[in-house]
Amino acid sequence: MVQASTVAWPGTGTTAANGWRAFDGDTATYTDTLAAESWINIDAGASGPITVDRVRLYPRVGQLSRANGTVFRGSNDDGGTWTDFHTVSGVNAAQWYEFKLPERASYQRIRVYDGHNGRCNLAEVEFWYQLPDEE
Repeated sequence: MVQASTVAWPGTGTTAANGWRAFDGDTATYTDTLAAESWINIDAGASGPITVDRVRLYPRVGQLSRANGTVFRGSNDDGGTWTDFHTVSGVNAAQWYEFKLPERASYQRIRVYDGHNGRCNLAEVEFWYQLPDEE
């Protein structure tokens, strides 16, 4: 399940459709919330947890700086508490960015959190996990 905190600006669609824009494989679409503090929640459901060792993202073209300051958080208690595992910085061009995490993260829920008035303006988000080599 993917769901944004609000419907898309200027007040259209559903919260699910707005959230899915960050995962639809199209860099021309993007999540765009109505609130300065907003988020996209990803719940792995029965398929979880989601294991991540790098995050890839493509910012919204024309609003590149809005990606900076976005925080990726994880929760294993149905969103009761969140643990930050990466904060985005250095976005200054319309291109793919890859952020290798210092340690692997594994959570039932992941939140793409925007508390800096960026409106969750991300065109694409990908969570990558590389399996360890077998000996």
